[in-house]
Amino acid sequence: MEKFLMNVEYYYELFQINSLFLKILYTLVFILSCLCAYNILFLIKKHFKRRKTQRRVAYLRREYFERIKEILLTEQVFGSSDFHNYLGVSSYDNGFKRELTNLILEIIDTYPQVNKKNYELLMEELKLKKFWEEELLKGSKKRKERALRKIKGLNLVIAESVIIPMTTIKNSILRRKARSLYIYISKNNPFKFFDNDFDDQFSEWDNIEIHEILSKKPQETIPNFIHWVQNHSAGEALKSFLVYEMGCYGQKEASPYLLKMIESSGMKLRQQIIRTLGVLQYKEAATFLMGIYPVQPSFIQEEILKTLGEFAQEDSLPFVENAVVTTHNVETKMQGLYTLLCFGESGKAIFERLKAQAKPQELLAFEHVENPLNQRTL
Repeated sequence: MEKFLMNVEYYYELFQINSLFLKILYTLVFILSCLCAYNILFLIKKHFKRRKTQRRVAYLRREYFERIKEILLTEQVFGSSDFHNYLGVSSYDNGFKRELTNLILEIIDTYPQVNKKNYELLMEELKLKKFWEEELLKGSKKRKERALRKIKGLNLVIAESVIIPMTTIKNSILRRKARSLYIYISKNNPFKFFDNDFDDQFSEWDNIEIHEILSKKPQETIPNFIHWVQNHSAGEALKSFLVYEMGCYGQKEASPYLLKMIESSGMKLRQQIIRTLGVLQYKEAATFLMGIYPVQPSFIQEEILKTLGEFAQEDSLPFVENAVVTTHNVETKMQGLYTLLCFGESGKAIFERLKAQAKPQELLAFEHVENPLNQRTL
């Protein structure tokens, strides 16, 4: 020990007699060495932690995957004692629950139709619902976000009091995920956030999440979305999404109201309304759409042609033919040709006549449309 202290004293005195430049240099080298040592230790720790997780996952998959799969897919309804005897789980620590959740999600993603009673028993006996609720209440931001994903993936119905505080927090990612999940779990007013534009940062990812959640709700609980589409305070992104959902749920009674909104809507919403009118087969819109066609940008014109193809009314054929002949936009011309083929033999005859009259440089569009590999669905 005495020798060590003498060495320290020696190097300290050596440090003191050096120039200021060398002192700074030695200090920087020392700090960088400490940082490198810390990062190396951190990476080693992370590596061993990852290996431990991998071993745990391998063990759970080997021991429980097939048994859980059997419980979920069998027609036999398990009781509590039968369940524990068959599964043979001896511990329920948090790491076990996280990895077990991933195994269950893998199974239900592959086999959506599972034994509902056995599934509920699995959630209850392994205390997965309680675990993810606690993660939502007490976890860090990262853990809360993960808990929201798992609760949605497992189709867990948790108490509204657990999720409501998260619907108003500052973190926009967690807030939007919580509001999406609220639509699924709420029994009182699941769509209340649509009254306030859902969120001021409504995104394409929100579209995907909410569409998935709506698909899990009984169809009789889905409202008519025209109320929020006509709401002037709602943003165009939310309105466009809701108009798309109106098409998914066949809300035909809203078609006249959508038609009236076209001219006062922004381009994104206008495009979605025209597309949805085609899905809803609101053929009364054809005359109006042909009337506004000349003053629309090309992508709206193409949407109108698609919708006329959905309607496939004979009296629209001359209009579609004229649109193909007069346009100088290649994409619009090709969409018009695709639309002609939606009119059956009459449209096919016009297609062939226009092809015979086409100039050599125009034939490529006809050949492209005729190629089976390029067939479009309207």
